[in-house]
Amino acid sequence: MRTFAMMALGLAAGLALSLGVARAQDDGHHHGKGPGRGDEPARTATGEVRVYLLDGHKQPVSIEGMSATITLELAGGARKTVNLAPARGDLDHGQTLPLGEQFVSLVVKKPHAHGEEGDDEHGEEGHEEHGEGHGEEGHEGHGEGHGEEGHGEHGAEVAFFQGDIPMDAYACPMCDVMTEGPGDCPKCHMAMKKGPISFNAVVVLRGRDGRSRNVRGFKYPTMLAPTSLAEAIEQLDAVAAAVDEKVGAGSLDEVHLAAEHLTVIGETLPGLVAVASRHKADALGQKLRTHFDELDEAGDAGDAAKTRAALDRLRATITEIKRLGR
Repeated sequence: MRTFAMMALGLAAGLALSLGVARAQDDGHHHGKGPGRGDEPARTATGEVRVYLLDGHKQPVSIEGMSATITLELAGGARKTVNLAPARGDLDHGQTLPLGEQFVSLVVKKPHAHGEEGDDEHGEEGHEEHGEGHGEEGHEGHGEGHGEEGHGEHGAEVAFFQGDIPMDAYACPMCDVMTEGPGDCPKCHMAMKKGPISFNAVVVLRGRDGRSRNVRGFKYPTMLAPTSLAEAIEQLDAVAAAVDEKVGAGSLDEVHLAAEHLTVIGETLPGLVAVASRHKADALGQKLRTHFDELDEAGDAGDAAKTRAALDRLRATITEIKRLGR
């Protein structure tokens, strides 16, 4: 009798163990967990960044023989540089900034749970509204990167630079400080809290001749381009106030972070005014890009007087832009 009871208990335990294993395997199948992963979060901490080189018509051009890096600038001064590798795929439209006669477009693909492909973080919107035409094909590149790549709108693959970047960071709940890893805030010493990353980005392209070209002004999450002249003026006043605050605080090395949206406004400005004012707006847009270069150079040099002078010139240009709406 005792032997029979022991056998029955053994069979019951074996059956329960088998059912438990089967259920765990089934749960792992449905929730994307493999053996040994346990309660590991399905969400990944990295995202994909893509950098496209475009011609004057914003069509992709060849990047053969070129290399690229992207530097993420976090609040408080922390930086992370990522080497980008050539890749091929569809053309995604993102935040687009000028580079001489060409353009550079940045797309950030955010991660999804269970390893699914992420959404695109689109930057500058409304290209079609300003007549920049994404649907045209066969335009040749200007300067670096000549050659037709195909547009990608109809399934043709295009070349771009690709890399993985962190999508989580640690931010101070009190100060404007963010770091890639955990720890205490260097300003107030409070514990940093984990959350979604935000950054400014500098893309560096090295051509076949070894010459490097830098593109500043990218943001994540993207600061969208203005959709009206009134919004552009509001953003310009905010930029001028932010630069003034940086200079007043002695944070000259952060002036370019406060001023970099000038390049986006400068490119967008001609499409926000009446046709009769478009030539004037184009010239003022170019002045905004020049003001950013001046502020960037003076801030990096630590020259407060030159930075103040550049800020005064920016304010004079803002006054001219306000006259466009009268």
